[in-house]
Amino acid sequence: HQARSSIVVVAEGDDLGGAHRIAAALREDPAFGRVDLRVSVLGHIQRGGSPTARDRVLASRLGAAAVDALLEGHAGVMVG
Repeated sequence: HQARSSIVVVAEGDDLGGAHRIAAALREDPAFGRVDLRVSVLGHIQRGGSPTARDRVLASRLGAAAVDALLEGHAGVMVG
């Protein structure tokens, strides 16, 4: 008996309403059967983990630059 699986990638702006809605529709569809469905949001996975010292320093510098930009009257801009 060989295990089989599929990975389905859904873009955020799809017409069906995203991965969670598609998974819900498939769970309700009797033709789909009793298949284990899992939705993983890439953005949540990417943000996981503990920040390093370098991450913390960079975040502090970017935060300070954002505040400086606001104090100088800049709006609608991004620091990087």
